Amino acid sequence: MEKSKAIFQGCDGWGLFLYEWNAVPSPRAAIQILHGMAEHAGRYESFARFLNGQGYVVYAHDHRGQGRSTKNPDDLGKVGKDGFNKTVEDAHLITKRIKEKHPGLPVYLFAHSFGSFVGQDYITRFGKDIDGIVLSGSALQTGPAIQAGVVVASVQRLLFGEKRKGKLINSLSFGSFNKGVENPNSPFDWLSRDTQEVGKYCNDPLCGSIFSIGFSYYLFKGLKKLYGPERLAGIPRTLPICLLAGDRDPVGSYGESVKKLCDLYKSLGVEDVALKLYPGARHEILNETNREEVYHDIAVWLDKHLA
Repeated sequence: MEKSKAIFQGCDGWGLFLYEWNAVPSPRAAIQILHGMAEHAGRYESFARFLNGQGYVVYAHDHRGQGRSTKNPDDLGKVGKDGFNKTVEDAHLITKRIKEKHPGLPVYLFAHSFGSFVGQDYITRFGKDIDGIVLSGSALQTGPAIQAGVVVASVQRLLFGEKRKGKLINSLSFGSFNKGVENPNSPFDWLSRDTQEVGKYCNDPLCGSIFSIGFSYYLFKGLKKLYGPERLAGIPRTLPICLLAGDRDPVGSYGESVKKLCDLYKSLGVEDVALKLYPGARHEILNETNREEVYHDIAVWLDKHLA
């Protein structure tokens, strides 16, 4: 299957690096991937080629300030003013591009980690424009931790500006994630039990950067507003939502925050909400030792909703 690359203009003209795995005869649907924080869309090539084999065209862009959607390596993690909100708007523009290229074709989002929080926001505004969403490595992001994040990021932004690396915020956010791993070999073992995949991440110059204070400020600001009643009211009640995560994923509080997100969507009256937690799996379920099972489950879910 062929892959193409392009530079796509974001909502404010920001250049977004876009991958298209679209050499699929008579595609059944289009899958739009929203990647996580401190990584890039190129890491999803194996998954994209699997989806191609199932009859899906696949699109994935590097979010602003990540991967190749930067002017130089020093800009990794810098997203500009109102960065989180604009990242959501960027994602919607990609959806519109897909629809223009494939009129009438169903479009599903696969959104992982940070991308899943973009996806959670996306469906409150643009849920009517897609046919379903898979949230991977996600969580309900409410409570004291988010409030504290807003305060710390706001103070640091006031003192140091938006462009400086948020080392304190990074330590507070991710510093404890490896505590659930026995005898870790790297700071990123919480990502996967597959040591080769963790090694690839550690050796990738586009992965693992400490992001800017501004990135965290706008992210926490966006999460604080995300679960307001007026925002949640925008989620179409007929939109299929699938939640997938490892039960050893610290981002989802080892499954508990994922269950709470599932319960929230059900309480809103969303008619089709599915949840699966993979025993022993960590954060990057597409790169886990049981990834074939995960791939299969996603294919089955898509098949069910396209039937």
